[in-house]
Amino acid sequence: MYFATSSNAADSASFPGTFIETTLYSWDDVFTDLNDPAYAADNINGVAYGSYNYTSNSENGKLVYAPFDTPYILEDNQRYLFCVKTTDTYIFIGYNSTIDYETTIDYHLQPVAPINNGGTYYALGFGTEQTTGIGVKMIDKTHLGVEEEQTLNEIIPYPNPAQDMLYIPMGDLNGKIHLEIMDITGKLVKSDVVTANGTMAVNVAGLAGGQYNFRITMEDNTTRNFKVVITK
Repeated sequence: MYFATSSNAADSASFPGTFIETTLYSWDDVFTDLNDPAYAADNINGVAYGSYNYTSNSENGKLVYAPFDTPYILEDNQRYLFCVKTTDTYIFIGYNSTIDYETTIDYHLQPVAPINNGGTYYALGFGTEQTTGIGVKMIDKTHLGVEEEQTLNEIIPYPNPAQDMLYIPMGDLNGKIHLEIMDITGKLVKSDVVTANGTMAVNVAGLAGGQYNFRITMEDNTTRNFKVVITK
């Protein structure tokens, strides 16, 4: 899972050594939507776990990645909760205020980013306009255990939809990378050659809103394609 946390300057001495836990829960409460009187988050069961230990104040407010100890295959027609947890009161978990999910929630009547504070679950989290800013890395289950394909499928950009900056985790890939961005008509709108080293940051602020096809070509001529939605 991807997430960022922060603390106030007054708590900077406590930040190194802070422990964050990530958990995937199977959400087994039975309800139809947010209007259902039976809505609850009482029957949740942990199925995958991970953690992250901060070591430096330089990580304060920075995006980090905490993989689960073992991959978990999601089941159809099952609710899940992907959670980032802390017991330290000086830690603030990041949120996204650029997208308001009010219309989505009003139409589908489904919880988008509930939070647990002091043992109480809040269906709308911080509010429809302040959604918890976490990301989840997913791959096709048919690629589990296939090392080469799994390496390629680790290239999962975030956030998606994106607005100003797009981040592309390159995993263990190194060397020169040819990045091409095409609009929905196939027209090349951006091309660049960069050096793969960790996570590649791409400025998409100049792109108009819409769906784009990204193609990455490695030095050995293997390619990876993925779609990204740009919002304005």
